[in-house]
Amino acid sequence: MKPFVEVRWLDAADLKSKSWASEEEVQEFGREPTVCRSRGWLVAKSRMYVSLAGDFSPSVDEIPDDWGRVIKIPKKMIAEILVIEPAHDHPAARRPADPGAGPPPDGPVRSGTD
Repeated sequence: MKPFVEVRWLDAADLKSKSWASEEEVQEFGREPTVCRSRGWLVAKSRMYVSLAGDFSPSVDEIPDDWGRVIKIPKKMIAEILVIEPAHDHPAARRPADPGAGPPPDGPVRSGTD
């Protein structure tokens, strides 16, 4: 099973589709970054991207695992990746998620983007 992670990444943003803005509005808007948090299974990594899947359907009979709601985030936009649940090597390790469980007892494991 793939690791379940939270990716904190910086997103591009606009002034809420506002056509014109004052100098003060533009300066205020530019002060703070837009930080997004995406959670999911880390399904792929490349030199430039990290891909997360929000949904998982385990294999049944001849049908392989399926992944849904996949997002691809450029690594240059990633501030941090937190490992919530490490990868499991064996399919028998799959178990239903406990929605109230939260992160492991020792807290999340911090990881780089490589």
